[in-house]
Amino acid sequence: TTPPLVITNPASNVTTTSATINGALTGIGTATPVNVSFVWGTTLGGPYPNSTTPQQMGALGAFSTDLKGLTPDTNYYFRAKADGGINGIHYGVERSFTTLSACFIATAAYGTDTAEQINVLREFRDKVLRRSIVGNAFVSFYYRVSPPIAEFISQHDILRTIAREGLINPIVHIVEHSRSLWS
Repeated sequence: TTPPLVITNPASNVTTTSATINGALTGIGTATPVNVSFVWGTTLGGPYPNSTTPQQMGALGAFSTDLKGLTPDTNYYFRAKADGGINGIHYGVERSFTTLSACFIATAAYGTDTAEQINVLREFRDKVLRRSIVGNAFVSFYYRVSPPIAEFISQHDILRTIAREGLINPIVHIVEHSRSLWS
């Protein structure tokens, strides 16, 4: 018996909370069909606590799976898997991707994630908050609670204006004017 062969290709369509992971079946071996899937997690080299739903393939070719509900600004590791049943299992090499960082409420307030004010907040997060236990705890808390708040804000123009003018802009102003203290 000859096991199937699979390769792991780079991830694509990476956002703050989702990504597409890609692989290719490069050898059927003596098995047909072959069940292809992915194993994935947040630990370099595994263990991989998550696996995707297997897809049956009867011919060589590419396959992919969309991952949703991921955590922003997090490293993920994955490997393609080909299961030939009694003919054996083969894994592709490990690959990784990092989800984009998110400023949910600021993005909702400005209507885009590319506003210069959001870049100021990201810089402060990365250079100040991420460097302390308390700061990291705050960032984790923010990532847990802010998505539904941001969703609600984004649906109401008056709330977007209030959040932008009454909350985000004053914070950005303070962060920018104190840059010499933390940069």
